[in-house]
Amino acid sequence: MRMKFFVLVAAIFLSVTIYGQVVPVDSVAVSLIQPMTKADFLNKVMDYDKNPETWVYKGKRPCVIDFYADWCGPCKIASPVLEELALEYQGKVDFYKVNIDKEKELAYVFGIQSIPSFLYCPVVGKPTKTMGIANDKKQIKQTFKSEIQKILSK
Repeated sequence: MRMKFFVLVAAIFLSVTIYGQVVPVDSVAVSLIQPMTKADFLNKVMDYDKNPETWVYKGKRPCVIDFYADWCGPCKIASPVLEELALEYQGKVDFYKVNIDKEKELAYVFGIQSIPSFLYCPVVGKPTKTMGIANDKKQIKQTFKSEIQKILSK
């Protein structure tokens, strides 16, 4: 009986220890992709209320904006890839995410009709938008990197 109790306590301890080591890595990556509201967008990216006809970027670095929904399967596939890239491009590119169910106006303003959709904003020049994701993680990452390189070169 004592042996079973000891094994159970050891298993719980190991689970808690392992879980405690994994969570900080993921939470750091997730925290690099900032959730964005309309107010955040107007303040950090572009104030389309003041400049409805002209794109005037407010950021200091290029950014990638992920338009997603919690219920969207492909969005859940793209999310970890974006987390990896947010770590890789930390300090060079800002990453944001917009929940289209909560921020319907932002989705409308940018013509988001399919998710996931991504807005790539260079510091100089107009943004570009892509929709959907590739078939596998390697292709997804390659597509994101290609688009990110374009906004970094402007």
